Amino acid sequence: MGRPPLDLSKATKLKHLMFLCRGLKIQPTITALRTVESKSLQRITIHPHTATIQDPIEEVAQGWQDLDRLLVQFWTSRSVRPQLLYGHDKGGQDLRDRAPSLLPELTRRGLVEVVEHSPPLLRNTMR
Repeated sequence: MGRPPLDLSKATKLKHLMFLCRGLKIQPTITALRTVESKSLQRITIHPHTATIQDPIEEVAQGWQDLDRLLVQFWTSRSVRPQLLYGHDKGGQDLRDRAPSLLPELTRRGLVEVVEHSPPLLRNTMR
């Protein structure tokens, strides 16, 4: 039995949502976004798994098209700014050029902010 879907309808003062998409399936993110009722929401950040960007299979690509349409609706109806974080693959290749293809309508309209994700540096606290 899987987890129940995330229901954000009662979180009425949300200003920023961030979804870390670790797996290849984007549907849980879409389901959660459809429950958003907050009038204060200003930004939705999506951080996809690098495998999603590198090898989009048909099922995954359809999910991203659905997310693209939903985020366009958030922008046009509520002026919620979408943001897409990208990183580097295991070989160190920059994935910025591939990331916008996941959200083609937002990209075409210039509505998505594509931002490099830099993981925090581990600090050696032992001296």
